[in-house]
Amino acid sequence: MPSDKVLIDIKTKSVLERKVKNHLRHTNLFLTINTNKRFDPDSQEFEEAEAVYKDIINSIFNQEFKDKYVQFKVMGHEWASHIEKAKIENSIEIGPKTGTLHSHHMVSFSHCSLIKVNTDQLKNDLREQLKIGLGCENIYMNVKYFYNASDSLEKYFEKQTIGK
Repeated sequence: MPSDKVLIDIKTKSVLERKVKNHLRHTNLFLTINTNKRFDPDSQEFEEAEAVYKDIINSIFNQEFKDKYVQFKVMGHEWASHIEKAKIENSIEIGPKTGTLHSHHMVSFSHCSLIKVNTDQLKNDLREQLKIGLGCENIYMNVKYFYNASDSLEKYFEKQTIGK
């Protein structure tokens, strides 16, 4: 039988159409955001920049974070019925060696769905606000996904306080 007479049955399911097993999942991100601006930690300039940076960070990492940066991959899923827990932790500091103002963030979600955190949009928004607020032209943002990000952030904070 010639191969051109055999039709292949092709089925493709979109992630929006497929059924998601109803079990608890975790999405945990550890972010480092660096302004790449150097400051003398004892200066008035640093105190003013830190206050502006804190306002910018708080304007992004807040209750609206979920609506602006988290997307459900499954049609019909929503926060009230599919997210069990959401947590954001922030730490702003100045690098002891480089003197650069930067921050660390742990963002975690416990959910019964498939979600995506739009880190590209997050970086664009940070870049825009930091350019306006602090004149930062080139920010650095590193995103790491962890199974248990809360342990990682706690260990990071412990590391920072041991030598102080």
